[in-house]
Amino acid sequence: MYLRSSSTLKSLIIQGIATGLLLFTFFACGTDPDESSASKSNELLQPVTPSERLFTHEDVDGTGFKTAKEYDVEGLTGATDVLFGFWRPDGSEAKEYEIRFYPSHDVAVESGTAFADEATGDDAILDKDEATWKEGIKDRRYFFAGPIGTHGSG
Repeated sequence: MYLRSSSTLKSLIIQGIATGLLLFTFFACGTDPDESSASKSNELLQPVTPSERLFTHEDVDGTGFKTAKEYDVEGLTGATDVLFGFWRPDGSEAKEYEIRFYPSHDVAVESGTAFADEATGDDAILDKDEATWKEGIKDRRYFFAGPIGTHGSG
């Protein structure tokens, strides 16, 4: 992945961040527990959908997600837990994700949207001095913006 041109790589990185952080909605937005696993995997990448179902670590583990780290949620308003790890959907190349758990869909939308917006898109903040929630910033910068020292500081 790091062999592509920097502008193409930056575009892919931004798309990866956006997709990964949209997964935070996964914990308050979900699928019917009786649906097939392929359908569940596709649902993970859909826009926010209100749901009464709350997701757990076990739900994430059931998708093949491999947890590398659990972050301290202090400073991440409303979040109850955050996982960082890797997912290889349908045998494709592994992708890094930060998955945030919230106690309800409403809390995820009300409290989590600003944090997700800050860390995604063309204006993603990957600098520890500028980020609102600093936990995991080094991993986001490394995995989504290249090796430490090539983007931002901190």
